[in-house]
Amino acid sequence: MISGSQSELIDARNPTESYPRTDHPDSLMGAILAIEGIRDAVVVLNGPTGCKVFYGWLSDQQYPRADHLSIARDFREFFFGQSRIPCTYLDEQDYVFGASEKLARILPAVAGSGEHALIAIVNSPGAALIGDDLQRFLRGAKPAVATMAPTIATETPGFSEDMAAGFQRALQGAMETLAPPLAAPWRPARPRTINLLGLSIYHQHWQGSLVHLTEFLRLMGIEVLAAPGAGSSVAEIERIAEAECNIVIHQEYADTLAPWIESRYGTPSLFPSAGAPVGFDATEEWLREVAGALSLDPAPALSRVREDRGIAFAHLNRFQRHTGLPKGAAFALAADASVAAPLLRWLHGYLGMAPTGVRIDSGAGTPLAAGVHEYLSEAGCPDAWEADLATDFPDLVLASGVEVARLVGGSQARAGIGIAQPAGARIDVVPKALLGSRGSLFLLEWILDALHEHLV
Repeated sequence: MISGSQSELIDARNPTESYPRTDHPDSLMGAILAIEGIRDAVVVLNGPTGCKVFYGWLSDQQYPRADHLSIARDFREFFFGQSRIPCTYLDEQDYVFGASEKLARILPAVAGSGEHALIAIVNSPGAALIGDDLQRFLRGAKPAVATMAPTIATETPGFSEDMAAGFQRALQGAMETLAPPLAAPWRPARPRTINLLGLSIYHQHWQGSLVHLTEFLRLMGIEVLAAPGAGSSVAEIERIAEAECNIVIHQEYADTLAPWIESRYGTPSLFPSAGAPVGFDATEEWLREVAGALSLDPAPALSRVREDRGIAFAHLNRFQRHTGLPKGAAFALAADASVAAPLLRWLHGYLGMAPTGVRIDSGAGTPLAAGVHEYLSEAGCPDAWEADLATDFPDLVLASGVEVARLVGGSQARAGIGIAQPAGARIDVVPKALLGSRGSLFLLEWILDALHEHLV
């Protein structure tokens, strides 16, 4: 586990530099971003300043909060010029004698602001190694501090695990405090209400995707009660047991959380068979399965997808008449299984592009990943499975923004599209979506522009 430093933060902003923490995000990052993805929650990092800087920058990049834009407030003690993730700035003495004294100072400062409805203390790797007992500290904390906001502790986020594991474990800890189980018989569900699981603020264009999917659900008469870890508030998470069903977006980020919620609250979960709603076909299938789970009619939402299909067809038809593309263009793809499975089918089956390399970043042992392998074999491209993304100098690579920059900048691919974090140097101002039919149009626009610039 890399503890972090200011110099590492600068490297992380350089899209051509390899950065292990963002190339292979671990469970500590998942735990921090899960809590920071709750609208009115705050992570207090029990660790040195160097561990805090990167995560403070990243959480603010991924989920800016309008009430944290005062620069003067960022220079309060424990914040070190950043608006997010105050820390105990452990030094050598604290590693010997423990951090209780600094925790006793930081908690009143954070809780006393009245800005947060949940406080989560998370141990850095060093604090976990020396055995700082956060639970014991909280039990002995002053009642006045404990009653200002619910406070939870994550002592060992599981540093060798991946981001999705830490993300789910942190949300589970938050729900254990915020939403106690109801006594049997199970909760009376509110009809036509759902929770959206498996979406994090680390997912590329998560806000635009959430808005777009929520609009689709509204067309079918479905209300979203909460999207834990993706902008929902503490009050919304407290109502999570009221939902009729949990709908999963990215399965890697809900494969343990969804069964836990069902066992705790009795709320069933739907894992759509095609994976995340990426591409037109997968979006339609996702909508049909969601409607079926709630015995509703998907027609209003499917009508909107057909409208976007018509827009795509018009642009594709013109582009293909003039260039012959995108059919036959070679592409490489690296993504989590829930994205790679539907995206591969969309690129190959809908656009007629040829895969040269496909890598699963998370969820390699899932049925979705097995389906990717099977699809490549049936399509006559078995060598593309887990092949290097630079194989055969692809016309287009779809991966994290940093990996795209390295491959294109290193003359190993003609063009690329960043579909995952870390995003690289690009700054997005206009809200965008990667999921749903609007996400399909966004991807199509980028693909046609990239191919036009580099191949026409």
